[in-house]
Amino acid sequence: MEAVQLEPLFEENLPELKAGVVLAVTSPMERLIIFDRVNKYDKMLRSMAYLIRFAKFIASRKQSIIRGPLTVLELRGALAVTVRCVQKETFNLELRVIAEGGQSKHRLSGLKPFIDPQDDMLRVGGRLKNALIPYDSRHQMLLPGGHPFVDAIVRSLHRSNLHIGQKGLLALVRQRFWPLRVKSTIRKVIANCITCFRANPLKTSQLMGDLPSYRIQPAPTFAYTGVDFAGPFLIKSHTASRRPLITKAYVCLFVCMLTRAIHLELVSDLTTSAFLAALRRFTSIWEAGVKQVEAVLNSRPLVPCSDDPCDLTAITPAHFLIGREMKAVTEPSYLNVKQSTLSRWQLVQTIFQHFWRRWTAEYLPELQNRAKWTKATPIAKGALVLMADQGSPPFEWPLIKLHPGKDNICRVVTVKTSKGEYKRAITEVCLLPLDSKPD
Repeated sequence: MEAVQLEPLFEENLPELKAGVVLAVTSPMERLIIFDRVNKYDKMLRSMAYLIRFAKFIASRKQSIIRGPLTVLELRGALAVTVRCVQKETFNLELRVIAEGGQSKHRLSGLKPFIDPQDDMLRVGGRLKNALIPYDSRHQMLLPGGHPFVDAIVRSLHRSNLHIGQKGLLALVRQRFWPLRVKSTIRKVIANCITCFRANPLKTSQLMGDLPSYRIQPAPTFAYTGVDFAGPFLIKSHTASRRPLITKAYVCLFVCMLTRAIHLELVSDLTTSAFLAALRRFTSIWEAGVKQVEAVLNSRPLVPCSDDPCDLTAITPAHFLIGREMKAVTEPSYLNVKQSTLSRWQLVQTIFQHFWRRWTAEYLPELQNRAKWTKATPIAKGALVLMADQGSPPFEWPLIKLHPGKDNICRVVTVKTSKGEYKRAITEVCLLPLDSKPD
């Protein structure tokens, strides 16, 4: 039988959908199953086009058979039918008010919508009627926010335009469509796009852990010390020549984990011998006092200063640096003893005990709040991640093993790559957003 080319059949022309009695229906149309089973825009239109072909075949009592690939007219008709189905599903009340010519306010009043007599679609009236742009750009098709059809449109435009950004994607969508709350849909689509995530990976964050005991229990200053290096810095040697020698140098930074007191040592390079020499100098001179640069940094208050002149001076790391040995024998408390009965040594110890009491009462509660990393990120064993290392390519997909802490929250992972296994902090890997639907 010879193929017959027919004009696109719209929804109101289908015999199955014609009604002999016109009723004012207030309940919305049920969602078509195609929107829940198909998540690609092109596939949705093609499925609807073949469905219309089948409806034409049934309407012609199996006499008219259309063969061959889908035509442009058929795809346009499928788009019109799909949009009308979505609008009747979500804009049922607005369609009834506009069809009756009512002036009552509704959620689309600001767009001044109207029903296009040519295709029976709800379109934006707006203020661009006289603009020299295509008809679809002046009167876009109205669509609801958060609908699977809208998500499919945004994903299709995002992919077909080489993963364009948010503003460009918004402009492309509004050339033909006007979805409500489309900006949130665009952000969600771009956030769940694997290609965009690979190009701009977002490091994983985890709930901030509890402070270890050496950060919150009183101990001698620098009993628990962190070490770091800064630099390199260029140092000019003091010589009599016209061209003094300029060499590289580094600063070895010793930080008290308890009081935030610091000590600086100049080192010539990053070798083990240079660090050990700096460590020996640090252990031998730190109790003699604070040098000029350290005096400024160690005078920083540990807690916010008060504007009341009657309040005590803010406690600083320097209060803990002067006059106490690293391995001094623990002294009994003299805080409740009358000062006139104390010896000079006991009076000095009373001052230090007063400092520690203020440290416990003023500084320690400031560590209670989590200023960042307030949400726990669930991570499953075998999840796919991207490495955040400078030397690894951004398109590598290693697997991870989990190392949960005492609170059963994973902050360290083992990454398995083609080159071996690497142990990394959770902040150094990027968890791929694979929980979303594939596009």
